[in-house]
This record gives sequence, structure tokens and C-alpha cells, in this order.
Amino acid sequence: MQKHLNLRWSAMAACVLMIGLSGCASTSMTWPTTQPQAPVTTSSSYIPTAQDCISIKQATPSQFVCHGKVYTAQQLQKIRENAAKGTLASS
Repeated sequence: MQKHLNLRWSAMAACVLMIGLSGCASTSMTWPTTQPQAPVTTSSSYIPTAQDCISIKQATPSQFVCHGKVYTAQQLQKIRENAAKGTLASS
């Protein structure tokens, strides 16, 4: 009888230890979303770049989602070049 009691206490201690360790491990866990979210900004002077956007197509031409709009890599380049010149890009 004493042997079974010691075994139960050992098993319960092991369970408490496992629960405690797994609880600490899951505190920094983030759950993946089903759809990637594109970055959204409210600034009117926002200039989209490929680094700030989500790539949705890797083939030629590459496509990116920026601020709710789809751009090709060439369109993003033109927007950056026009912003560097100080002119607004037409959509």
C-alpha cells in the first residue's frame, strides 16, 4: 500500500511540474492568422515600399499589397522615384 501511495505522489508531482513548465512556455506564444494582414497607415504622405508590404506573387511581375492596394514591383519603384523628385504619383 505504501508503494502505491509513493507512486501516486510521484506521479502527481511530475504532472504539476509538467503543467507548470508548459504554462510558462505558452505565455509568449502567438497564434498565426489565417490570412496575412497588410500594413495599414493613416498618413496621407505614405510611400509604399516592397519592404513595408506583403508579397502576394513571386512570379514576374512580382505583386505586393500595400495599404489595401495591389502594386507591381515596377509601380512601387515609380512611386519611390516620383516621391524622390517631389512629384505625386498618379494611381
